[in-house]
Amino acid sequence: MEPIVSVIVPVYNKEKYLNSCLESIVNQTMKDLEILLINDGSVDGSAGLCDEWAEKDSRIRVVHKQNEGAGCTRNKGLELARGRFISFVDADDYIDTGLYEIVTQKMGQAEVCYFGRNIVSDGKVLGHGIYLDGQRFYKGEEIRKDFIKFFLGNLPSNEYDRHFVTGSACCALYNRDFLKRNHITFPDRQIKYSEDLFFNLELCRYAQQIIVIPDMLYYNNVMRDSKSRKYAKDRFDVYKLIYEKLQEYVPVCVEREDAMERIRFRHVLYTCKCVKAEVRYRKTNGFFTAYKNIRKICRDALTKSILKQMIQPGFHSKRNMLLRCIYHRFALVIMFYYMKH
Repeated sequence: MEPIVSVIVPVYNKEKYLNSCLESIVNQTMKDLEILLINDGSVDGSAGLCDEWAEKDSRIRVVHKQNEGAGCTRNKGLELARGRFISFVDADDYIDTGLYEIVTQKMGQAEVCYFGRNIVSDGKVLGHGIYLDGQRFYKGEEIRKDFIKFFLGNLPSNEYDRHFVTGSACCALYNRDFLKRNHITFPDRQIKYSEDLFFNLELCRYAQQIIVIPDMLYYNNVMRDSKSRKYAKDRFDVYKLIYEKLQEYVPVCVEREDAMERIRFRHVLYTCKCVKAEVRYRKTNGFFTAYKNIRKICRDALTKSILKQMIQPGFHSKRNMLLRCIYHRFALVIMFYYMKH
């Protein structure tokens, strides 16, 4: 008999956090679970911990494989899952013990139910990842018109609006038959940093019913060694690839020009992030290397064409000044400005 929920936990070098993660899953008020621990070639003690937990709890299955990244590891879990619903939990995070009981009761006929998250560090809640007073339902074309915008990003005019949907695949419960029927999986290893984004965008293409609830049920552990916080030499190239792939979803949207503006603005924000990272890590990588990488960003033809459409008249903000400097290739000006701020 199939379990109600299959919980997929990708594990890569998370020995420090794995016990607290699994304790929050095995102690769920809903007991009818299948827990899939997919060890992605860990080189610390994570593999042994996975095996120990499997010996203690018959609901746990462990798969050991070579390192391929989070997306491929989750896809392996999707291949093996037998539950009616799918949940993803990162091995350094943990969940409310009532998560699956609460969410399955509210799913109804929806293909996906999104819920909130608490952002924590050293056990302290730093913030939240959802802003919603009550439940919201999206059906049919409402998903392609309104809901999909939350994944594409903000417009420049509402840059600081708070979304009530987080883009993390961990903050949702998915109907497995729906995912399987529509061949929805995580993208290949080329798309780093945004695997969850494309997974959720793909389901927006096919979903007929989505529910969003305000319950804060996931605890996202913010760590200094997070992949998204480390310097990555290829980050700008990956962001360009993300921009190109996001355009595949414009035809899915009802309001296509609105979608393109959101995608362009997302790339602008990514570009600023890359420039600032180069300045921040100049002591580690060397001043000339940082300068050379910023100059490469400034000379990028795709980014220049996007900036031409996005720069606002005048110097009304620090970001607008940065964008103008990038557009006019003032790499040294950018470096010295951020070295002093």
